[in-house]
Amino acid sequence: MLNGKSIAEIVSKRFRTPVSNKIKSATQVEFRLEDLAKNEGFYLNLQKQWKRISCETILEPFSKPFLQGIESASAEAKESFISLFKAFSRSHHFTLYIDSKEIKIDEFNKLRGTLGSFQIRQEIKNIDFDDIQTEEVTQICADIIWRSFCLMMVFLHKQILENDISIKEGTEQNITSRDYERNPIYRDIVISLRGPICSCCDLRFEDKYGAYGRDFIEIHHVVPVSVLKGQNKFDPLTDLLPICSNCHSIIHRREVPYTISEIRKSLEK
Repeated sequence: MLNGKSIAEIVSKRFRTPVSNKIKSATQVEFRLEDLAKNEGFYLNLQKQWKRISCETILEPFSKPFLQGIESASAEAKESFISLFKAFSRSHHFTLYIDSKEIKIDEFNKLRGTLGSFQIRQEIKNIDFDDIQTEEVTQICADIIWRSFCLMMVFLHKQILENDISIKEGTEQNITSRDYERNPIYRDIVISLRGPICSCCDLRFEDKYGAYGRDFIEIHHVVPVSVLKGQNKFDPLTDLLPICSNCHSIIHRREVPYTISEIRKSLEK
């Protein structure tokens, strides 16, 4: 039996965003972001089948505004979605469906017109449930749910920003770049996209410290918050980069931070 409650708790803690679950059967559970207006977005349907676990996004009855948000998304946001989709697809099978038709991911940003439906499916095959513990199955399921939410966050992140007072745009005097950098939603997405590798010196902590350094990295805001003017200027998928602790400290040694290219150039000397 799938432990919907434990899966939701793991994902909620990782995202710092409440995730609810609805058990449909012993092998099927639905998950949704509680911050989204009910019936206006989507939920995830997770299923355990013979030797595999699958997950698919299901649009809710009044999800037209959400679809319109995808239609009107910037080219940069669509490229970010494509990059993240490809990054996840290296280790898991993902499929994108537009209007119930399978679409190759490289064709996504070429689509024009009104969307009737939007669905992401992923699955992990060849799982021998007899050989793994219940806790491991729960973690596998949580990772699946997390990846699906990450992909959907590409189109939802501005809504999340508007609902989070601590990182709300337009309140420049009350925030710092650290508010963006420390948000676990964006941290996880950035690391998934770019890997836990320093953008300045190419250090991977795991290579130096072994398991102690796995997935450890700091996140740097490329454009200082003081430069952001008004709404819709911040895109966590392009404005944040993984940086090691040393390089991050050097970048911020002066009031106007050094650029990534400046630091990389200094390291070449």
